[in-house]
Amino acid sequence: MTPQIKLGERPPVGLGKHGGRFILLFNSDSVMMMTRQEKVVLDLLATGLSSRQIAEKLLISFHTVETHRKNLRVKFKAHNTTEVILKAYPEIQLS
Repeated sequence: MTPQIKLGERPPVGLGKHGGRFILLFNSDSVMMMTRQEKVVLDLLATGLSSRQIAEKLLISFHTVETHRKNLRVKFKAHNTTEVILKAYPEIQLS
């Protein structure tokens, strides 16, 4: 039996037409849905890796990493990657 999702609710991990490839990120303001690959790229960006380094580490193309970065900026309504990271991880403090 599949759990019921009310209209307007986001499905939890593992539900939906994409077979669980989406994850939810919770912060104090909102809930963000992103793909697992976008989350991996976000985590690596937060550690300070460049797009080229991420591409080499994940064995994907540089252009794929750039697409994930663009999608994250759109989803977080951010102007740049630093803003995405600060919105995703509000506990991070810049010095």
